[in-house]
Amino acid sequence: MSPGIICHGAPSAANAAEVAGRCSCSITTDELVRTYLVAKRCVVEAGYAREIAWQAEASLSSISPESFVREAAWVVLSAGMRETVIRRVFDDISSALHGFDAEWILKNESDAFRNAYAVFSHRGKILAILAIVRMVDGLGSDGLLRAMSNPQAFLQGLPYVGPVTWRHLAKNLGCATAKADRHLVRLARKVGRSSVVEMCEEISMWIGDPIAVVDLVLWRWSVLESTNHLSRLRSTSGTVRLSGARSPSVLAVYGDSDEEYAPRGLVLLD
Repeated sequence: MSPGIICHGAPSAANAAEVAGRCSCSITTDELVRTYLVAKRCVVEAGYAREIAWQAEASLSSISPESFVREAAWVVLSAGMRETVIRRVFDDISSALHGFDAEWILKNESDAFRNAYAVFSHRGKILAILAIVRMVDGLGSDGLLRAMSNPQAFLQGLPYVGPVTWRHLAKNLGCATAKADRHLVRLARKVGRSSVVEMCEEISMWIGDPIAVVDLVLWRWSVLESTNHLSRLRSTSGTVRLSGARSPSVLAVYGDSDEEYAPRGLVLLD
């Protein structure tokens, strides 16, 4: 283990940045977990404890047709958009669709479309949300849970949900998976892990946090570092940056679709 990475007492953010900044070399599980713990502490101190709690509480057992449509709508609207934009309009979209009440939407599809389109003028995305409402209503609660027994096949069949974004939706619904956005792909490569899922599963097995929480913590940590919201996470001189130089207005983007990775829990924050 490299000198300076593990020190007496709590490891520092600088230690974590040093570990994360190594170029394409495998680090030990101990180092990886210590890096995660520092990242989690920094994310909590930055004010995102409620975001972590929201993700930890997400569970497939608590899914209802309305909550499923709500989460699916968040992911559909987020495609190619900044999280701040979706957070700003999402409550109005919800109100326009009567809280994603399938019965009202299906009885008033024209009004539902017109109301939602007035808030978010993207015809394809609004139509996609209405199509998801019809699909979920046809399945019913029991059918929806059965469909979620194979989340990849089911979620990839939804409009505006593809081979990357299905993991975003699955994670938000409570599935044990991780979303391979650019920040986490880069981090996994730097710590010598073959995939984001492998990295998050390894940390989860050792520390006990759900895989989805590990994903969220590392993503949020990366965003804080890359947007300079947490100056102590910035890499020191001569260290490879975790996320590269990015405009402060740009959030993490999807690895293969340039779509903003917008954790659904952010709408719960003040």
